[in-house]
Amino acid sequence: MADFVLTAGAFFGAWCWERVAPQIRSCGHVVYPVTFTGMAERSHLLTRDVGLKTHVDDVVNLLEFDDLKDVILVGHSYAGMVVGCVSHRVPDRIAHVVYLDAFVPEHGKSIFDLQAKRFREMLQERARVEGEGWKIPPLDPRSESLGITDSDDVEWVRSKQTDHPLRTLSDPAELGNADASAIPKTYMFCTENPPDGSFARIARRIKETADWRYVELAAPHAVMISAPETLTKNLMGVLE
Repeated sequence: MADFVLTAGAFFGAWCWERVAPQIRSCGHVVYPVTFTGMAERSHLLTRDVGLKTHVDDVVNLLEFDDLKDVILVGHSYAGMVVGCVSHRVPDRIAHVVYLDAFVPEHGKSIFDLQAKRFREMLQERARVEGEGWKIPPLDPRSESLGITDSDDVEWVRSKQTDHPLRTLSDPAELGNADASAIPKTYMFCTENPPDGSFARIARRIKETADWRYVELAAPHAVMISAPETLTKNLMGVLE
């Protein structure tokens, strides 16, 4: 039996794991879907002071207060920055880190430093025009960034998405704990992504890196919604 801690990308919350969490539990494991401060059912806590460290603290506190150990820590999209930082805060509590079509943090760099220019500029402009300069309104679920095509799924996701704090994308990652280098890590790349996008670029680099386990999923970016069975099968593969 393993403990899976699932963290979601921008605009999402614990709700997005609704189709994956029961499948993992049916295999005998324990699942902790996380909603970051300011998102989804915690959207009432959104302020301009919510930053990357806030979300890192969310996960660290869960691990420490629930005394979780040997955790499979999964970070989707933006949350790759979060889980990467968490692995340097409490490496002794983590058995494996899964970057699910996600950013991989580098010390002293933000997502905006790592992101493809056109996506960075699009998000900054949305925050400026529609988000009072400090929050980003949700993306259309049908956009190339999410890739959701089923009409029912599109409406469901629209009803759940919430604004995302811009500061989390400009705050630099704080790494530097040498013990984190010993944690096994997997990168799962969703192949139905824009070929010039951030995740395709990250995947190409990691695919050639010896200390990573690399997996490709034939799915769009919002894989937990569009292809939950595929994702669950590959998460179970991490335990092999």
